[in-house]
Amino acid sequence: DIIKTITSLPKIFIHGAFRPNQILIEKNKNKLRVCPVDWELGAFDSGIYDLAVIADGFEQPKLDLILDNYRKQAERNGVEVPNNSDLYYILNCYNLHRIFNWLSNAVERKYQENVIIKLIDMAEHLYYQMFL
Repeated sequence: DIIKTITSLPKIFIHGAFRPNQILIEKNKNKLRVCPVDWELGAFDSGIYDLAVIADGFEQPKLDLILDNYRKQAERNGVEVPNNSDLYYILNCYNLHRIFNWLSNAVERKYQENVIIKLIDMAEHLYYQMFL
């Protein structure tokens, strides 16, 4: 169900690592210019992947504020966004995918045992949150 969920979403060119340290912001008079940098993880996927990356770690009510603003801007540009209940599930699917990706690279990247244990704990927590 997780793979079906994330592969069925419309695809666009995404950043792939959309975190605050990957974003430059320029303010000019009344304009705000947002410039993502470091595009080496850019790919074709749902824009919700980038949302999952930048929203990771936020909890309600701040997460709801992020999702509501994302939806507002997306719909302003003609992009339909699922309701928050469905969006939570999709975000969790992407977060679980990201954790499995990190674990698949654990040996190559020489992760410490405590990091691996933390990633497994995070995956278990997401699984229970999603399915139990």
